Amino acid sequence: MPVAKDQLSPTWPTVFELASTIAQMDLSKGSTDRGSRNRPPVTQGLIPQEFPDKEGYYSVTPEQIASLRVPTIEVNGDIRGFQRAKENIHARKIARAILAGEEMPPMMISIFPDGRAYVDDGQHRALGAVIARKPIEVVVKRRTVEQARKLFANQSRARKLKSDDTLLTGDSPLELYIQDALTSDNHAWSAMVTTSSGGQTNKMSPTSMAIIVGSYVFNTLNQGTNFLCTRPVEQWDDRKGDQLAKLIQAFGTKTTNPLAFRARSLRAISHAAVYIFQRNKNVQKGDVERWLKHMPMFDFTKFPHLLNKENELAAKLVEHWNKRLPEARRVEPWNFR
Repeated sequence: MPVAKDQLSPTWPTVFELASTIAQMDLSKGSTDRGSRNRPPVTQGLIPQEFPDKEGYYSVTPEQIASLRVPTIEVNGDIRGFQRAKENIHARKIARAILAGEEMPPMMISIFPDGRAYVDDGQHRALGAVIARKPIEVVVKRRTVEQARKLFANQSRARKLKSDDTLLTGDSPLELYIQDALTSDNHAWSAMVTTSSGGQTNKMSPTSMAIIVGSYVFNTLNQGTNFLCTRPVEQWDDRKGDQLAKLIQAFGTKTTNPLAFRARSLRAISHAAVYIFQRNKNVQKGDVERWLKHMPMFDFTKFPHLLNKENELAAKLVEHWNKRLPEARRVEPWNFR
């Protein structure tokens, strides 16, 4: 089931709260994000003011910007919000540009059904304006949370944002499948994937999951996440995604078998699974069980020179699959390149 997203969160921070964690520094000296010890926050002396409750295109003050709320991504039983985590260095770079008189594109602001104004696009411009204590232009429109999320996702497609962030805001079958894995304890992938904010190093990222699941379900090789997310809806099959989870879990975990759970190794495993289960005309009942017993014996330590070459490593995995199989049942991955 797709996770619910069209909802508000009482814990979304204001721009003032986010800016209060940024220490003051001389913006005329370089761009290094130096330590903040004993430095006051950039919000010192700033008193937030209510943001205007009107639609349109106009300029707002740093005090008004400070009261805006930022719908940051939260993953806890469901997924709320869509904004990525702030980056102090990026906010300071924008502040320098504002102080230098450079023109900034207007921020996109949404007034949600609760009557409050939220940052739809331009979190770092908002922080930059507060740091520089300069006004900035905004475009304000009344939207639902879902409409704002879709707008952010569409804008993200055209920009170089973190893949994990766009995967948590999209609504393609692959993206919803990943979001469900992050919010459901009984999902086939829930034990293997986490968000970057989860603090766990023994699980893969949403981006890694998207690449290997997308490749397997859509029967493709070496494609980017954006391509996989835009595949036709009718080509998606949850059952294939669940099957790949079972095939991956056969190799253990990132802790017990770290070489198998490197990004390139995971892609190689997914590619081998594509060859064996998706493109193999001789696939038979019982092959999944054979994979679960036979493939975990593959020794990644014997191929250190291939750990960053998923195609060549996938070929070695298929060679391992072919062991003790009659010639008519063997898979030849090189035929599919």
